[in-house]
Amino acid sequence: MQMKDVCARTGLTDRAVRLYVENGLVSPHQEVNYAGRRSLSFSEEDVRALEDVATLRRAAFSLTDIAAMQSSPEALPALIEAHRQKLAEDIETKAVVLDALRQIDVGAVTDCRAVADALRQPLSRSAVPAEDSRVRLSDRERAFLRRLPVFFALLYLLFAVVNLIALTVRAIGADAKIVVTGGYRLEWHWENVSLPAHAWLLTANAALLLAAAALIVYLAGGKRRWILVSGALIAAGVVCLLLLPFDDADRLYNYAFLYVRYSFLRPLFLPIRQGLIRSLKYWPLLPAVLLGAVGFFLDRAAEQKERRQQHS
Repeated sequence: MQMKDVCARTGLTDRAVRLYVENGLVSPHQEVNYAGRRSLSFSEEDVRALEDVATLRRAAFSLTDIAAMQSSPEALPALIEAHRQKLAEDIETKAVVLDALRQIDVGAVTDCRAVADALRQPLSRSAVPAEDSRVRLSDRERAFLRRLPVFFALLYLLFAVVNLIALTVRAIGADAKIVVTGGYRLEWHWENVSLPAHAWLLTANAALLLAAAALIVYLAGGKRRWILVSGALIAAGVVCLLLLPFDDADRLYNYAFLYVRYSFLRPLFLPIRQGLIRSLKYWPLLPAVLLGAVGFFLDRAAEQKERRQQHS
């Protein structure tokens, strides 16, 4: 049975049926055509399951409760009792509200505040609906999973930034002397350093540090636009590295080679000597950008799904 036939038989909208399928309440047969478009085929049992779900939704059971009923029949008594208690509380609250509304002089109220003032006293002992302030475990898990790619993007970015800062300090303020017995030593000459001469290199460091800070703001609960801000700052840092004067680029490259050669971190680097990578030796920037993009689109998709659920 196709979607339009199911909607006509059950009285449900296409959006509601797809919502129940996405939440695993109904599992129709799925087919993908040559163009990659998914189609659903419903059996009689699927239609009966849809009607059951629709009836329970009309009885104000949540999707989570219905899923629990299907997966754990032994939990039915507890679920029914909890729902019965919730409905009783709702009925009591609505009765109080109805009584208060009947006492309002409709001609005397002129704005929202007047209505609230009239209802404040009778509702002063009623609690704010629990769903207004409750954070369910599933909500926390979804928030964590949505931010997980960005967390790893931050780790990669910090690895690249720490590497770049270490090389920048050496490139600006030191000369390397190869030791015969192996390794190298640094001879510092900060007294002769002119920081404005290294403006592109310092700007690249600042841009990548700000990019990491933007990801931290997002992980701390910021809006999704902070990922875009971070991506723009990474791009700015990359442009600055591409525009480095030859002396800075050459010294940075030489110190990167020494750092890799005499470091236990050598397996983590890709010392490429030619091409564009000569200025972009900080390979963790690439997975940082890719993971940030994945996190952005996951967050966006999750938000759109939540909006569809709210409107269904």
